[in-house]
Amino acid sequence: MAEGYIGYSIPFTGEVQGATSATQFPSASRRACKRVTITARSDNSGSVFIGFSSSLTAPNGTSDATTGIELIAGQSITFHIPHTELIWYICSDTTDDFTFLIET
Repeated sequence: MAEGYIGYSIPFTGEVQGATSATQFPSASRRACKRVTITARSDNSGSVFIGFSSSLTAPNGTSDATTGIELIAGQSITFHIPHTELIWYICSDTTDDFTFLIET
């Protein structure tokens, strides 16, 4: 009987330029996946906010169901999701970028 390890395929990495309005994950990086790790660049002066709909907002001091998860410079977060097309982001400034690791 043959046994084998069913693991991940080759992971993908990249960088995303900041946007100050809700923006979907870049089309060139949209793919089926098992896990995505997003890391705010260490030289960011502001924050990156990650969410899962086009109604994503940055914090504004009100109770809502649209505010993204905040990543400050150098912080990372990992999501176990089936496809990167689910990811939306908004940043404090267009210079607040992030990198990603997609595991398929």
